[in-house]
Amino acid sequence: MKPSQTYLAFIHDVLITVHSGIHELQGRLAFCDPAERDYIEGRIFSYTEFLQTLQTRAREFGLSDEIGL
Repeated sequence: MKPSQTYLAFIHDVLITVHSGIHELQGRLAFCDPAERDYIEGRIFSYTEFLQTLQTRAREFGLSDEIGL
């Protein structure tokens, strides 16, 4: 079963949003105060874990190439 163009556009938008979130948080990490550091690192960890889950599931479903993971 091939993913539809709408499905692919949705997945790509989610991936771009997550990547942007990671980069924005990494930028904030450089200038944050110590009280914010744990919170920001936790969010970066969560985003990264989400991306890893998507990569694993995409491989398992044979969708890695179609969705660019």
